This record gives sequence, C-alpha cells and structure tokens, in this order.
Amino acid sequence: MFLLEAGPGRLMLMSDVTNHPALFVRNPDWSAVFDMDADQARATRHRLLDRAAADRVQVAFYHAPFPATGHVAKSGDGYELVPVQWGAPT
Repeated sequence: MFLLEAGPGRLMLMSDVTNHPALFVRNPDWSAVFDMDADQARATRHRLLDRAAADRVQVAFYHAPFPATGHVAKSGDGYELVPVQWGAPT
C-alpha cells in the first residue's frame, strides 16, 4: 500500500490488499489462497479499509473494474467501494 499526497489530494494505492474489491472489500474476513498469512491479511485489510473509510481518502485497486478508483464506505460488517463519477472532460 502506498499513500500519495499532493497538496490537499490523497490517493491510497491498495495494490492487492483486497485481491478483488467486489469480494474482499465487502467481505474483509474472507481469505484467498494468495494470502500467505490469512490472519495477518484479514487484520491488514480491516486496518486499511477502516482508515480509508474514516479519512474518506480516494483509493485505487489493481483488480477493480473501471474506473478502479473511488472511496471506501462502511457497509454492515464490511465495506463497499464507491466508484468516482467518470465523465469526459469539459
């Protein structure tokens, strides 16, 4: 994970913290075969998703569908990825 900051802008590059956001953002306690240490992966996932939601920082994931960026919101026992509004520049 990298946190990029420029002026007031912040972007948290979450890499493979969630493997696929549609699954692991919604269900942060799930584990994938790629998690070498499942308990540590779950703890890290919760810590970073909590931080992203609390700070409302823009996030980006490697395996997210287009536009692959947005913010994380708390949703029940998990979270949800709320994508940015995408449109042609005016």
